[in-house]
Amino acid sequence: MQVARVISPVSSRESWTVLGDDDAPVAPVERYLAYLSDIERSPNTVKAYAHDLKDWFSFLADRGLDWRAVRLGDVGEFVAWLRLPPAARCGTVAVLPTVAHYCAASSVNRKLAALASFCEFQARRGVPLAGLLAVMQPVGRGRPAATSYKPFLQHVAKGRPQRRRTVKLATPARAPQVLTARQAQAILDACGHLRDRLLFALLLDCGVRIGEALGTRHAARGHDDRRAASSGGAAGQ
Repeated sequence: MQVARVISPVSSRESWTVLGDDDAPVAPVERYLAYLSDIERSPNTVKAYAHDLKDWFSFLADRGLDWRAVRLGDVGEFVAWLRLPPAARCGTVAVLPTVAHYCAASSVNRKLAALASFCEFQARRGVPLAGLLAVMQPVGRGRPAATSYKPFLQHVAKGRPQRRRTVKLATPARAPQVLTARQAQAILDACGHLRDRLLFALLLDCGVRIGEALGTRHAARGHDDRRAASSGGAAGQ
């Protein structure tokens, strides 16, 4: 299989498709990628999804599986297949334990996200793939109770079920990148409005999240000033 670039003869819009071994478009993938193009997803997004689904259908062809009847165990085998070097995916080449994974966990998760979106699209067309890679759960379930952190705009989605993928690899935590003083000053100098400069200066000096900064009100300062004055009076006594 291969990914091919296509140009619409009507709108001259660029898109991508997946061709099978017979050089004909893979019908279910073609319908999904055409849908992405119709809702004006960027060509780069369509291209990435095309490559991810090419891997999925290549895996299914190697196993002789019907894409309409896959199970969760097949997805697990697909993840293990992605981790192998391309030369070893046919099963005729042994892979030593010391050989590093071919696809990083982040790349595998991206492919699973594309597959989950594809399955949801096909489920709406009547193919029994709903729930294969995604389930709905209440907001906040699964988050450790020891933390009080709430995501930005959490109050808007409170009580509404959210989609969660059933298969996802753990990815190593990345060390946060810290701006240098010169980089921070460059951001402040690039602000064309005083309002924007104030917002970035607040983030820089206080280390607050964007949601906390946008939720700050003038009354908060008066409350803090009164609390500081009260503490100072108590200390003086």
